[in-house]
Amino acid sequence: TNKVIMGTIYAGVTAKTAAYTVTSSAAPVVAASAGNKRAIGNGIEVYALTTNTAIVYIGGSDLTSANGRPLSPGASVSWPLDDPSKVYAICATASQELRITWI
Repeated sequence: TNKVIMGTIYAGVTAKTAAYTVTSSAAPVVAASAGNKRAIGNGIEVYALTTNTAIVYIGGSDLTSANGRPLSPGASVSWPLDDPSKVYAICATASQELRITWI
């Protein structure tokens, strides 16, 4: 599940943030919608909460735990891309939490 909150980072640029609970099935960390796409494609940051108890794997729509980028508790990764719904997450241990920011 995810929740989106909007905020302004600096003049003229609005950031969006989302909380996402990872499951054992690969799914986008942000729902696909026209409002979530960014024409300038500044990027996305995915942060794993320090309270997580397992490694979360992130990647594209073909994500598995074997081909994903591991994200340990407290770690983060960022990419330049225009659509945050292209980033998927999966974890063998359900209920791991991510925070996502994109501009």
